[in-house]
Amino acid sequence: MLVTSALRDGPLGNRFDVIVVGAGAAGSALAAALSDDASCSVLVVEAGRYFGSVDRYPELLQRVDDFSFSLAPGQTYPRHPRYGSFTWSYEGHLNEFRRARIVRGRVVGGSSAINGASFTRGLPQDYERWAAAGNTEWSFDRVLPSLRAIETDLDFGDTELHGARGPMLVRRGTEQDLSPSSMIFAQAALDAGFDWDPDLNGLSTGGVGLMPRNVVAGVRLNAGAAFLGRVMPRRNLSLVDRCVVHRVVVHDGRAIGVELDHQGSLHRIHADEVVLCAGGINSPHLLMLSGIGPTEMLGHAGIAPHVRLDHVGSGLADHPYVVVPFTVAPDLQDVGGGASVCLNYASASGGREDLTIVAYPSRPKVHDSDAPNALGLYCGLQAPLNRGEIVLRAASPRSSPIVHYNYLVHEDDRRRMRECVRLGVDLLEHPEYRSVGARQTALAPSQLADDSELDRWIATNLCTAYHSAGTCKMGPDSDESAVVDQYGRVRGVEGLRIVDASIVPTLTTRGMHANAVLMGEHAASLMRSAQPGLVREVDKSC
Repeated sequence: MLVTSALRDGPLGNRFDVIVVGAGAAGSALAAALSDDASCSVLVVEAGRYFGSVDRYPELLQRVDDFSFSLAPGQTYPRHPRYGSFTWSYEGHLNEFRRARIVRGRVVGGSSAINGASFTRGLPQDYERWAAAGNTEWSFDRVLPSLRAIETDLDFGDTELHGARGPMLVRRGTEQDLSPSSMIFAQAALDAGFDWDPDLNGLSTGGVGLMPRNVVAGVRLNAGAAFLGRVMPRRNLSLVDRCVVHRVVVHDGRAIGVELDHQGSLHRIHADEVVLCAGGINSPHLLMLSGIGPTEMLGHAGIAPHVRLDHVGSGLADHPYVVVPFTVAPDLQDVGGGASVCLNYASASGGREDLTIVAYPSRPKVHDSDAPNALGLYCGLQAPLNRGEIVLRAASPRSSPIVHYNYLVHEDDRRRMRECVRLGVDLLEHPEYRSVGARQTALAPSQLADDSELDRWIATNLCTAYHSAGTCKMGPDSDESAVVDQYGRVRGVEGLRIVDASIVPTLTTRGMHANAVLMGEHAASLMRSAQPGLVREVDKSC
């Protein structure tokens, strides 16, 4: 039920078993799964609005045809001004001179309500790397049941790899759903020697295929509608929207609740356990505002430290990409049914699928002009070596942190990006592209031939995929850089967990949306299992 009753009893509020901070992809899945236990009272607090079922979301958040959140060259903010009420906004530094306005979803559903609606899992090898780093509960065999539980795969149904009874509807579409230019891209990739991959959420070894997406009949099914919208009638599940959490309240080394602003009034709500699901930027920010983080950074902001965790906010990982723009003949009717084509492949030295080129199903805003014949290929690095950081700007929760990505500081990252761009340009030379008048419009032959010139073009036109992760990474006690253990428990603070993309130790070689949902579903299963700490007996007088 949507409530404000939790805030009616003054500064102490009510007490819940679990408070989930943030109703994005991870938080929605986590809260829904925890509330399966009728004896566990769950409160979700969310800064954005709650709408309920997907049909009640504004049309602006239902459609996925304009890619307004794709950061095109020269673009600094989403084109539609109405998006502002549904987003957080951050100052982003992609490299030493490229700046961008970074947006994340501020609505129940989080960024899953504003993104490109790709629903791609990590590869099995991605989860095995997490396990090899000491997070054995996150091996592929362990997470596969959770991956199956979150989805209803409309193409493959109930199989060893896929689920048919989960809240999230996933489909790839068919060749008949492709636009003409997407069909040509697929053929160009096949003729270049790449295999057809029928299931990009399978045991992939690379190739070109149709992107799994959480779009049905042209409408984005965001995680808030899919997971929370169906269970809000539960009596043990409550949600307060349009409130901003100021900090986690810590007493004698234990998290006892949260302090939040709701409609201009400050409230404190107590819980046996607090779980941050605010994402790769906001979760570390909330830790720092709560006095948990690098003491020097906290001190500069005037925040008294409770727990020193020097790696809170560091380790930021995200997927960089550039758009290779091209035009086609003005009379080409380049419309399709919403399917999207993606090529995943291993770079010359990568040894795994570390590069991707995507032809989206509609015209992204890749040029300064909105000309109907302006298209683009998205060329991305899926396993970057760089790490960035979240920098606290001030003690106020209203003062957003600065996001430093440090993209392409490694020569190997620059080399692989050059390789990806050059392949994209080569594919545009395919005879079928030429037959529709395709012409690459950004790079001269001299720039493509010269590594330094191409590096300069890439750095100038660099974008981010908005897959912020790794800023509160999980790991064993032996890993000094780990902020949480593999159960999401924050080191040095009892009763506090983090469950979202911020805890992944390494990026998956696919997008983060499905993996963020996985974090919530799988963490809930760990919290419900024999692992200690879901609901502890605590001093109720705190």
